[in-house]
Amino acid sequence: MHNKVSIIIPTYNYGDFLSASIDSVLKQTYQNMEIIVIDDGSTDNTRQIVDSYKDQIKYIYQENSGLSTARNTGIKHATGEYMLFLDADDLLGVNLIQSQVEYLTNNPEINISVCRNRLFHKTDASDSPKSFGSWRLFKRNLDIHLCHLNIAPPHAFFFKSKIIKNSKGFDTTLTACEDYDLWIRLSIEGHIPYYNPKGMVYYRRHPKSMSSNLKNQYHHDVILHERVMDLLKKNSKFPLGKRFEGLLAFSSGVVRTAFLLNKLNLPNDFKLMKLAYMSINEAIKKFQKIIPDVLFLLFYFRIKSFLVHPDFKNVKYSKEISHNLDELIKGTCDSALNRKCLIKSIIGLLTKPNIDVWEKRELFIYIFHYLKNICVSLIKYNKSNKTI
Repeated sequence: MHNKVSIIIPTYNYGDFLSASIDSVLKQTYQNMEIIVIDDGSTDNTRQIVDSYKDQIKYIYQENSGLSTARNTGIKHATGEYMLFLDADDLLGVNLIQSQVEYLTNNPEINISVCRNRLFHKTDASDSPKSFGSWRLFKRNLDIHLCHLNIAPPHAFFFKSKIIKNSKGFDTTLTACEDYDLWIRLSIEGHIPYYNPKGMVYYRRHPKSMSSNLKNQYHHDVILHERVMDLLKKNSKFPLGKRFEGLLAFSSGVVRTAFLLNKLNLPNDFKLMKLAYMSINEAIKKFQKIIPDVLFLLFYFRIKSFLVHPDFKNVKYSKEISHNLDELIKGTCDSALNRKCLIKSIIGLLTKPNIDVWEKRELFIYIFHYLKNICVSLIKYNKSNKTI
């Protein structure tokens, strides 16, 4: 129970917050820890702050290379059996380390645990910062939820060090979402995070924080959606036994980001819509056998109504889609054959449109609500049916 825990704190000109973060570690009830501060080329009073703690901290200075490189440097110097990444502006709850070590000790088959979190604005070192919200964290199926979006801030995750050291670490080409990128890669390798109900961390929002730069954040969200889609294509069994739900969760997350991009008048919204289309259709194509005919027809009726829009009237596949829908409804032809033809023509429409519908911004809300309705229908069905 007394294995060493390595706390890696990367920092760059965060002298205003660093002491509070370090103090939140030193106040832990668990004592066998090493605190590693990676100074990524700070020009403020970071070094003086660290020196004030004397021998309680391992200090490493490097030329400014970015957050991912700083964390990777910390990984190389970590000697503990467990590992946690704490950004220099965030805080740990008092019993956090104790609860995380106990959780992994009591569940030896688990390599990653993740705990609750609270968002806060306070700039002082209060033990109980006043929170104003949290990242929504689910209690189970976290591999599915990781297909959707990131599920928690970095310091909510707690690792057995061996899986981090055996990984490729944080991607140094990313300046945001680098944590989400690593979590999804680890999950695909079989290291799925599990929920620890006892721990708590605090995530600070302030003008200098990465999450406050929405334009940069959403730009990297687009990059990560594309990466996750690529990983899902290359790993056809992930999430194991829950592929349908994973593809649907991914599509839902993409639609959410696309809508936010459009709302802020940022680029790539239509690019994401097309990605969501492709994911939904892969789910339908591969899992149509487990979807009842009634539900199948229900959300494909939406396809048919979607084609009423004037910009789709002359699209090559429209007549094929309408014909196969009609035949399925009448039951006059081979349903399996019609279903196969229907899938093929829909995918053709969505991936090879005769018009560049993805560039027509006035269609955005129309497309968004169509995708949203499909996701809602499938989610409702999934909740009521245990076979999926």
